[in-house]
Amino acid sequence: MTSVRYLFDQMLREEWRMHSRLFGGARFALFPAFLTLLAAGTATFFAIAGASETTLLAGLHVVVALVGLQVGSIGLVGRDALENLLGDTTLLVYSARTLPVSERRLLLVFVVKDVLYYAILFIAPLVVGTLPLVVLADLPLAAVPRLLATAWLAFGFGVGLSLLLVGLATRARLAAIAVAVALLVGGVLRPDLAAALTPYGLFAAPTPAGIAVSLAVPVVGSAVGFALFEFDRRTPARTAANQFRALHGRLGRADRQGLLAKSLLDVARSSGGCGRCCSRRGWSSASWPSCSATSPTSSPSRPRRG
Repeated sequence: MTSVRYLFDQMLREEWRMHSRLFGGARFALFPAFLTLLAAGTATFFAIAGASETTLLAGLHVVVALVGLQVGSIGLVGRDALENLLGDTTLLVYSARTLPVSERRLLLVFVVKDVLYYAILFIAPLVVGTLPLVVLADLPLAAVPRLLATAWLAFGFGVGLSLLLVGLATRARLAAIAVAVALLVGGVLRPDLAAALTPYGLFAAPTPAGIAVSLAVPVVGSAVGFALFEFDRRTPARTAANQFRALHGRLGRADRQGLLAKSLLDVARSSGGCGRCCSRRGWSSASWPSCSATSPTSSPSRPRRG
């Protein structure tokens, strides 16, 4: 039986190699530094503009929670997106049928690896980038370690909630939608209570209830999600009409090579569809500039019509 430590090491290397290949090879090593500079520049700009540090730190917790939601949904990039970008690629998390290891162990190690990988490589640089608020605003230097802890908790909060919804969706999709809608409505109707019971509330005003919920959601949500997750579910076959010509014609001069039309169709037909874009909006806002800076230039080719 393949050991957990060996799986973790190999998945960690796999994740690094995948991102290095996607976002510019060795230059991806500068990604955390770029994130720190990006966060520091944003914090400086808004502090000079007169925004309160409370608003900025609340936004930071929201962003890292959104990242956690995406990581909990099994990876920042979908399996079909990886195939489009890297060709015929099989990640270790999908190799239960070829390796002597159970699917649940693979999934558990994959999620633990993702949590540690993104917490150190992505979340920590964002928190370090808030240091200008110590000088330009009222953020005490002694509060930065607590900010890092609550940011990691917010990340885990998103991961646990996402795993819970994903596991529930494999059993009853309508139930998962109902839970998600109930949480959303509750947050809209009682934003004060929602904030108090999240890691941001733990940073702003620690309470016993806030501590309990902030720790329980990642642990209990992940455990329940793993228990409910069904690995042998069958995905129904799908067919799609040829919509490229019509969409390309509607875009006109805005899409001379057809790349935009092809990308829109790929997203609409991928796993998760257009809803994936909404779930990644917060993460994209924080990471897209750095991805653009580190990704290699390429010469696109015109897709075939047919």
